[in-house]
Amino acid sequence: MKTVNTLVVTLVMGVIGLIVGYLIFGRLAGDYISPLAIFGSAEGLLERVSYSLRDIESIRQRIIISGIIGSVIGLIISLTNIFKK
Repeated sequence: MKTVNTLVVTLVMGVIGLIVGYLIFGRLAGDYISPLAIFGSAEGLLERVSYSLRDIESIRQRIIISGIIGSVIGLIISLTNIFKK
């Protein structure tokens, strides 16, 4: 049961990290970029050029790093609570 709780806390904190990362880094020229544009893949040449000009890759990396940091924080919180019990 402790493993399930650890996994749930880690996943929830990872999702929260992604959301916070999107709120912080998901803006471009004052407007939020569509999550589909951030996490989707560029299919055509024009779309790839547009992604590179708008620096979508950098934004995507920052948001994913925020999610990873959230997951690590969730894991640490969960593990410290397990050891306290």
